[in-house]
Amino acid sequence: MEALVDPARGTLMAKDASSYTVTWWEPRVEPETLMGKAIDPSAPGGFAGVGQVPPRVEALAKGAVRGMRSSFQTALALEQHMRREYELVTSGDLPVGHGWPQLERFLLVDKRGTSEQFAAAYVAMARVLAIPARLVVGFAGSGDEAVVRNGDAMAWPEVAVDGVGWVALDPTGSARVSSASAGLAEVTEEAREKLPPVEELAPPVLPPSGDGDVDPPVRVPWAALLWLVVLPPAGWLVGVPLVAWVRSWRRRRSGTVADAWAEARDRLRRHGVAVTSAMTVRDAAAAARPVVDPSTVDALSGLAMAVDAALWSGAPVDARAHAWASVKAVRSGLARRPVKERLRALFRY
Repeated sequence: MEALVDPARGTLMAKDASSYTVTWWEPRVEPETLMGKAIDPSAPGGFAGVGQVPPRVEALAKGAVRGMRSSFQTALALEQHMRREYELVTSGDLPVGHGWPQLERFLLVDKRGTSEQFAAAYVAMARVLAIPARLVVGFAGSGDEAVVRNGDAMAWPEVAVDGVGWVALDPTGSARVSSASAGLAEVTEEAREKLPPVEELAPPVLPPSGDGDVDPPVRVPWAALLWLVVLPPAGWLVGVPLVAWVRSWRRRRSGTVADAWAEARDRLRRHGVAVTSAMTVRDAAAAARPVVDPSTVDALSGLAMAVDAALWSGAPVDARAHAWASVKAVRSGLARRPVKERLRALFRY
């Protein structure tokens, strides 16, 4: 029997038919393997649409996973935090809404919410941590036949895992969710049981070279060095901008994500932002917020996504174009600062 779909509503239907046979396939993965999987930063729709994240919620998300980088293990740690710290409400005077005012109240004040608020809050915080996540809505039910009512409606988050696909999670700790795959749900539950306490999770290991080399060595051109040694006044006025220009040119020519982050960091330093090599891009954005305009901070958030994808995704992604586009936006934002500040930055080494 051929399945028909109503093109106007997207409803599965067939004339004179009352049942369908649906088949699918699922990846086979062991709990230990799933635990060590990277996230899939190329998953469509995994990062968009969280808007301006309240600073306290961003700090909450990072604190919940103790600063761990994006991975499936980190996604489980965030799920465990929500299971431990928040209460699911299913009856009585139910809280409503999933905008930031409602989610802020749920996460920071009441700590009681519906499955919709659990799922929406999880997705938002996961994306803050550079974990691609999406919200799914469906009905609870089991067996070959089930009657579903409005009260059976529920929401849950899914995260994109490299080589596996979208994996359903349950931050409420009360639902048995299956994304068309009881097998994958069972493997996820086994991985969840094997998850050590968040304080015992091992941080990811930095790649030894390539895009993982966040601070590549800088070679100062001999011509610029001569200006600084032989003619100090002229050397300072000419040499410092020249060194900065040559270093920037070398980084653009290399074109790696690591060089993009180093370039953005140097430009922020020259504009008086206290950025250290130990900071993440998001730490730098937080430090820059009181100094630069919001568009520059937004550009740093875009750069953070590219750096996370290159360093921690574990997938063969090429985030260089996105990283350098973010650097260009940072440069444009800094160029709008007052003339006095730009002149200082020009001669600040």
